[in-house]
This record gives sequence, structure tokens and C-alpha cells, in this order.
Amino acid sequence: MKNDIKNNKLIQITITLNDNTWAADVKTTKAKRELLFDSMVAASEPEQWAKVINQLKSKGSNAITLSPTNDTVTITLPQVSDYNITADQKITLTVPSTLLANNYPIDNPLTFTIVADQAAAVSGTITPSVTEADIVNGGRTIVITLTNATWAPDIATNLTKRELLIGGFSATGDTSQWQTLIDAMKAAAVFTRTSDQVLTITLPPVPGFNLTGEINVSLTVPGSVLSGSYSGDTPPDLPVGEAFTITPVTTQTATLSGTITQSTTESNIVSGGRTIIITLADDTWAADVASDPSKYYALFDGLSAPAGADGDKWNNDVINEIKNKASTDPSVFVRTSDQVLTITLPPVNGFDITGDITVSLTIPASVLTTANEPITVSPAFTISAIKATLSGTFVTAPPDKTAIVAGGKTIVITLINGTWASDVATNLTKRRALIDGFIANNNRNDKEWAKVKAALMADPRSVTRDSDSVVTIMLPPVPDYDIIAPQTVSLTIPKAALAGSSADVIATPSFTITLPAYTSRGTLEETLTNGNLDKYMETLPLNQIFIVVPKKYINTIAINYTALGDSSVTIVDVLAEPEVASVKVTAGTTERTATTYSLSGGKRKFSLGFAGLSTPGDITVSVLDSSGNKLQSDVTRKISNGKKSYTEAPQTTLEGSYNLYKLMTDNTLLKNILKYYSLADLTVGTP
Repeated sequence: MKNDIKNNKLIQITITLNDNTWAADVKTTKAKRELLFDSMVAASEPEQWAKVINQLKSKGSNAITLSPTNDTVTITLPQVSDYNITADQKITLTVPSTLLANNYPIDNPLTFTIVADQAAAVSGTITPSVTEADIVNGGRTIVITLTNATWAPDIATNLTKRELLIGGFSATGDTSQWQTLIDAMKAAAVFTRTSDQVLTITLPPVPGFNLTGEINVSLTVPGSVLSGSYSGDTPPDLPVGEAFTITPVTTQTATLSGTITQSTTESNIVSGGRTIIITLADDTWAADVASDPSKYYALFDGLSAPAGADGDKWNNDVINEIKNKASTDPSVFVRTSDQVLTITLPPVNGFDITGDITVSLTIPASVLTTANEPITVSPAFTISAIKATLSGTFVTAPPDKTAIVAGGKTIVITLINGTWASDVATNLTKRRALIDGFIANNNRNDKEWAKVKAALMADPRSVTRDSDSVVTIMLPPVPDYDIIAPQTVSLTIPKAALAGSSADVIATPSFTITLPAYTSRGTLEETLTNGNLDKYMETLPLNQIFIVVPKKYINTIAINYTALGDSSVTIVDVLAEPEVASVKVTAGTTERTATTYSLSGGKRKFSLGFAGLSTPGDITVSVLDSSGNKLQSDVTRKISNGKKSYTEAPQTTLEGSYNLYKLMTDNTLLKNILKYYSLADLTVGTP
């Protein structure tokens, strides 16, 4: 009868009175008509019967007829397409006396029953839709409720019946994984016969269930799994139609946490112990991700830094160390849960970067359960390089050499992302290593700067550790410090002076110690001739009078003279400094210029030729820069038969500013200078 109501089959309820009649307006008066309808009450599922009553009311007077004698009312039930009861529904009618001509109650209520059709419906946590991830995880329930039918008593225990019911499920759409689910249900689904009408199927986990499209699942309950299956009266199959939908997941994401995200520096990588925690959303890790090397290697490779000197140290050194340790120590890589993985970094000795590196994470689909594309987390985290900056009065206002002599300047060394060794100021070895990190003019053995380092080592108060990141160096007086040219000092902090560092750290900026400012007073030859040098010596301390020795740009001149019959060929080779752009050679009235050269030991070798020169004779060599300016005074040398070489510059440069006292009391130095320079080449300077 239920389907009769749904499908508009004519159903009439006829109520005939004895010894009474209906009110004459019970059909035409809305209030009386609807009171009659409302007097029909359902004992179960009242919300379904309410759909029928509402439709009756909407039909108005057309829903009811009254006989000519007013003793019979006929109610025609309307079509209610969404009327759906799960069990027989008893309707009771108590006729209100106010609807009768003679207003006295009717003692006996009237009843009728609407018989529910045999049917099956699906509910549970599987409906209306789940994702592939829900299937992977398992635990979803399929609740099948029968109407006017009964489950076989052994439906939950009889293998044949269970598999017959499972076989009643069918799918359309992306069915590539459907059989995987069916096999898992047959193997491990839990069947519970909750009552004669209710059966609950709890799905097991289905690892590897991975869809590319939607699955629409339908169910037909076979009559053979219902009560009476083997009694000779086999119930009919009960089609449910579409039961539920399984959809692919396309919103997979991952987040990264752990101590790796907490200001990680290169020192933390050296010491190890930092954790990388990767948490999935809308997906699960492959069950064997922590046991299959091909999978966890692929995941480790997904932790990558941009290619380059620093990035490759992560991509190669760190990742290879993680792989090596993970293969022998299971604590390095743990599948904490279906959604969470934890990587604990092992120590990586020698890890050293010069700049910060940013590591990104690309999770390959091969280590995931439902994703068909990699998941990217970018950026994932940053590893900060240890850096050092220099400040203090020695750096912010670079001194001249007199300030070094006087002492009192400070050098403040501030670490960024690093920590000083706790005993850097008190441990003699570490303090010495730090002081030795200062280098002048890229020469660790510079004699003048060595005096500064010796003074620092002699004063235990010269180095103080102000905090974990700051060390201050106070320069003591260095009375005998005497440089002849500006001195550029740089600092490389040795790893021994740092806590947890595997490499030295270059501090910035470098700084330059200058010479005291002076004014050029002419050449030494001029000031000796005009008596000015004597006047300077009368009025100034001797260490404030400077003799300036310029740089030599010509290193050697080689002249090869060969007589040929009544003539000759002369080859002139000039070995010069890199600043020399051209060489001009003058022989008598003939002038030649060379701009091409070959390289020899970092020097430039210019070659020029002459024919017809005679001996004895002279050549004059001029060297010019790229603007055509002379770099030093011209050099004139003799031509003689055969080959003759002239050394024009010492092996070790003498360039610089010497105070007069030092120069005149060091006979060896003065003799060496005058060997290569004339008095006209030297300049006198005073404050």
C-alpha cells in the first residue's frame, strides 16, 4: 500500500455513520474538513504521514465527498511521491463529535494499516559520500536497514552469504580500484547483525586505494541472504539503487614543523638532533614509507636547496648522511602515524656554508596513498650561515699608524647565528687562534702586524667575551709599529674560537691602517740642493720627515744586439707590471711603441725591434698606463754587442714611505733603495 500512495493509485477511506449523520458543511468548511484530516494519527513515522495530510489539505474540498444522505464521507488519498515508511504504519481516526449532526462522541476509534513494501536502505558513515582517504583508513560503516524483510540469522557468520551480499555491490566510474575494496571487504570487513532488520558492515583499512576519478556505488540485496532463503520461499532481491559515492582527494597538503624551523644554523646541522616533522592533510603516508629504502630515499631527495656551492652541501652532504643513518638506525626516520613522519637529523661533520640556504620540500606521490601528484612545501625552512661583523673604534674610523703606536682602539666582533666558545678569552690556545686570525695584506707573516699580535697576546685583558655573540679586542700600545705603506687587515675567525662550528668564519669588513698625512716637498735631490731638507730636520722630529719610494713598473730590460753584415738587428724586451699598457723605446731619433704583450709570471712582456742601430749607443724606455700617462721616470740603458740584461726593480718591493731616521740608520735598506732609485726618484714629505 505504501507504493500505492507514492504512485497515485486510487485509495479511498469511506466512513459511514450509524444513527447519526455528518455535518452538512463538513466538505465545504475548511476548518471542519481539515479537523477531520488531522484526526487521522499515525502510530509510527508521523513525519511521513504528515506529508499525506498536507497534500490532503492542499486538495481542499476535492479531497472529500459527502453522500446525499450525509451519512457517508469518502476521503481520497492524494499522490505523495516522497512518502517512505520503513515498517507498516497504523493510522487511527477518532471522529470529533463537532463534525456530526448530533453532537455526541463516537466510542470506537477507527483504524487502518498502510503496509510497507519490502525494501532496503543504506545509511551509516559511508553515506552519502566518502573520500578515497576514508577508504584507506578504514572504519567507515555501511548500515543496511530492511523494511518488511528479515536478515538471515547467520548473515554475519556464514561466509557464503556474506560474500553474496558483498557481490550485491556494484560500481560505475573509476573502477580500477573497485576490486581492491571488494577483496578487502571479503577478507576483513566486520559484519554485525544488529537486529532482524539491521546489518552493519565496518570497512577494514585498504592501503593503496588510490582513485583518479569518482566511484558511484549501488547495492541490490540478494533475496538469498534474507530469512527464508533456504525454506523454499526465497524472498525477492531488494534493489537499493545508488548507495554512496567515493571521491578522489585533490586537496592534499603538507605542513612542516619540528625544531628545524626554530632558527636553525649551520652549527645545528653539524651537531645534529634537529627534527623535521612532516604532517599530511587529506592523505596518508604509504604504509612502508619508513621500511622501503626506495621510498624514504625519494622523500629525502625531496628536501632540496637551490643548486650552488652552499646548496649542494645540503643536497649532497646532509642528504647522503640522512640516507646512511636511516638505513642502519630506525630512529632517524619514523612513521609516527598515518599522517605524520619525523626525521631526526644526524650530525654532519664539516657542514659549512657562506650564506643562508632555503630548503624546500617536494613529497613524491610514490610515498603517499591517495595523491597522484607531488605535494610541495616551499619554502620549508632556512639554514642560516654563521657570519661575523666588525665594528668598534678601530673599524668605524680606521686609524693611521700613529694610533696603533698609541694603542686604545677597539675591535668589536659580533657573531650572527653563531656562539663564541665559552673560554675564548681565557683559554690561551683559543685566544691565540683568534688573534692569529688577523692577517695584514694577505700575509700571515707580515713583520709589522706581527708586533700588534704579539702585544695582544702579551696582554691577557686584550680579549673579552662580552656575550655569547660579542667579543671585544682592545689594542695595546705598539711603540715600534712602523709601516711604510697602508696596511689592510682582515679577520678569519678560527673554528676553535667558536662553539659548535666545523669551519672558520670570515668576518667583514676588513679595515685599513693608513699612513699619517703629509705634504710632498719635492724630490730628495731638490731638497738636498736647495737646503730645505736641512730646514725640515731643524724644525721637525726625524720620524715625521718621510722619504717616499715610488713603485717600480719596469722589472727588467733585456737588449739583444746582433750585427748582420754592414747593419744590425736589436731586440728590446721589457718585463713590466700589469698596470703598464704600452712601452715606448727611443733609440736616437727613432721611437717605437708596443701595446701588445705576452704574460710571464704575472708580468707583461713587451718586445720591440730596431734595424741599423750602432754600438755603442743608448735606448730610453718609457712605460705608460692606459691613459697614456707615464708611470715612472724614463730609464736609459746602453746597447752593446750581444745580449745584455738590466734588473730595474728588486725582487721584494721597496715601495713605501720611510721616516728619515729609520732610513738613514738602516744602511742596508738605504743602500738597497739607492741601487734601484736615483735621488730624483725619491720624494720628501712632511706634515
